[in-house]
Amino acid sequence: GFAHSWLGQRVEAEVCLRRGLRAAMSAGDAAITGRIHRALATECVYSGKPLQEAITHARQAASLLDRDANQFWLAQALFTLSYCCYFAGAFDDALDAADKLETVAQAAGSARARVNAAMLQGLVLAMRGEDQRAIESCERALGASPDRFETAFILACLGRACAEAGMLERARAVLHEAVDVADQVRSVQFRAWFRTMLGEALLLNGDTALAKAVIETALRMSTEARFGLGIALSRQVAGMIALREGDRMQATRELADAARVFAEIGARFDLARSRMEQRLIGRVLHEGML
Repeated sequence: GFAHSWLGQRVEAEVCLRRGLRAAMSAGDAAITGRIHRALATECVYSGKPLQEAITHARQAASLLDRDANQFWLAQALFTLSYCCYFAGAFDDALDAADKLETVAQAAGSARARVNAAMLQGLVLAMRGEDQRAIESCERALGASPDRFETAFILACLGRACAEAGMLERARAVLHEAVDVADQVRSVQFRAWFRTMLGEALLLNGDTALAKAVIETALRMSTEARFGLGIALSRQVAGMIALREGDRMQATRELADAARVFAEIGARFDLARSRMEQRLIGRVLHEGML
């Protein structure tokens, strides 16, 4: 089920994970039940289900796996909980889960878990406006990355932190690398999401044409994988691009579609961003009539 989820095979992932959950619960196997809840949390994010459902699964996973002697799976559950909360815009909760992950990592002596904690701390701190701490945390994770798979995610977090800090040239370069590495490790959702972050960095850097091409690819990839959140994130940036190009009708359509999905799944921060851009369209129209 988890493999289907990573490959963007939504129906197969749901069927396998639900069947596994029933079997694990029937057998009274708390450890396997916790691992499946963690996988279901990830699939909820990818399939466009309400993010609160994803958070609930991740919290159940962390609770069940806290009793397991193998702390690797508890670390994975806390990692998942943190990024579920991040997507929901619950940044305090996301940082709390990342901090707990760091504590588990230190106790277990897990280098991978320490890296996971640092990259998520950096990502969340960036969204809270703590630019320098965010970049330092991501750089610390990058320096200790155990493999290319983790490196792709760390680079994306670092790129986003640089973009939020206004370091646009560095953000562009780092996110280009994140996309290149993600293409090698073949995570469908990561490949689309990282491209969306790159597209926004390119837009902020004034390269509208390239930003548009990158976002079109990200949107296609998310659509093919039925990655609901990824589709909305790409449409949000597509709306921002259309607005910068002066196509207010296209901007309105893209941002309205994005806002609808964000509202449905409970992505509070990105919903607010889309509405802010929609208000900008209103101001442009108002000024054009004066």
